[in-house]
Amino acid sequence: FTGTIVGIGCVESGFMFHTSPGLKDFMDPDMPGLLLYLQYLSQLEGPMWKKIRKNSYGYNVVPRPNEGLIVFTLYRATNIYEAFKDAKTIIEAQLEENSEFDDTLMESAKSSLIFEIIEREKTVGDLVQQAMLNSFKGVSKDYNKYLVDQVAAVTVKDLRRVGSQYLSTMFKPGAAKAVIVCHPDKVESINKQFEEFGHNLK
Repeated sequence: FTGTIVGIGCVESGFMFHTSPGLKDFMDPDMPGLLLYLQYLSQLEGPMWKKIRKNSYGYNVVPRPNEGLIVFTLYRATNIYEAFKDAKTIIEAQLEENSEFDDTLMESAKSSLIFEIIEREKTVGDLVQQAMLNSFKGVSKDYNKYLVDQVAAVTVKDLRRVGSQYLSTMFKPGAAKAVIVCHPDKVESINKQFEEFGHNLK
């Protein structure tokens, strides 16, 4: 099996938690590039936003180095199959050698990602929380400043390299795992649909 599907009667929408291998160290030099690549894809008005939202109220894709994973989530999806299919198509198209990175979207992704990192330390309470998190992560107290500087320096060449290395296995059944929660009436049909992606859900 490559995952699990669960039917819950009180749930009308679909929810998905999809994981694949990723970075295992917060200080990995590829971290800034991977964060920016995922921000580029998932940002407001970005490639995913334009297509996935018609089938899923929300989505997210983030690295989790403490678990060595990249996690893609869909929540409150009206059509979880189509939303997942769109995400797969978008990411695989961006990984192609002749794919382009839109300059406007790239600047927007850098700006929004840097803003998100800075926002982590907007109050004294936030600083205390970040200090504890940095300790757990095994990074310095200036980690967020380091991350901002590194994100600002990421190039398209960097993105192509990290995309090829970490996102190329994102939808390979042998490497990826999935958990889906939906209404019991939809379990059988969704399970059948996801066989198309090589997922054999228990």
